[in-house]
Amino acid sequence: MLRRSLSAKRDGISLSGLEELLVLRFARATLCPLLAIAGGALVDCYGGKTVMGWGVVLWSLATFLTPWAAEKSLRALLFIRAMFSVVEGVVLPSMNNMISRWFPQVERARAVGLATAGFQLGSVIVLVLSQILMSKAGVFGPFVIFGLSGFLRVFGMVVYYIQYSGKKPSDICI
Repeated sequence: MLRRSLSAKRDGISLSGLEELLVLRFARATLCPLLAIAGGALVDCYGGKTVMGWGVVLWSLATFLTPWAAEKSLRALLFIRAMFSVVEGVVLPSMNNMISRWFPQVERARAVGLATAGFQLGSVIVLVLSQILMSKAGVFGPFVIFGLSGFLRVFGMVVYYIQYSGKKPSDICI
């Protein structure tokens, strides 16, 4: 289904799968810096912890819905992929905001370096785990497992924050 729709003729323009992929990659490379600026504005307004929390929720939702979108249509899949790009725009501004608040000035560069290395290492780990999960749970396995793990992570953060912060649940905004 997906292969047919990638090579389909649209509006009188015929693109091969590779050409369409290149167009989509260019659009993503163009949009990501703009989305990071918008993400920075959100972080300035609501704080890094809150924006990052909602980013993890949306990332998990997009991950969980990817198999459904891939089976439904190319438009649905592109919408989900666009959702990933929007969420990526809040990650680095949120991370830098939290680091600037939580670490002394002399430790901030090291903290940013560790967080950035964690991004890269996380990508490698996910690539390896995805292959293992696909061999055991099928193609959709990694999407479901990684999506659910994101929701569980946010749930755990909220429970921890409620339990140890001394605040009422209504005062907490994640």
